[in-house]
Amino acid sequence: PEGLTATPGVYGVLENSPHPQAARLFMDWILGVPGQKALVEATALYSPRTDVPPPSGGIPITEFKVLAPTDWDSFLKTHTQYVREWDKMTGLR
Repeated sequence: PEGLTATPGVYGVLENSPHPQAARLFMDWILGVPGQKALVEATALYSPRTDVPPPSGGIPITEFKVLAPTDWDSFLKTHTQYVREWDKMTGLR
């Protein structure tokens, strides 16, 4: 009921890449519906796109209260504390 934490996935085109147009085409694909569907199927992670179905057995992302930072400066100031708490809750470290 409190919500689901969201983390960014970062994609981009590197400066001076050997095939920048190919990289741009990949970006168009991975951020579009076909690429996002493929990513969901391959990783079982959610797409932030509301026009992409959830992972198999999952509920639509529109039914989650997504918890994502809106003030990145504040987020960065508390990130160490957040990681410490997250690690305690999940037992990851």
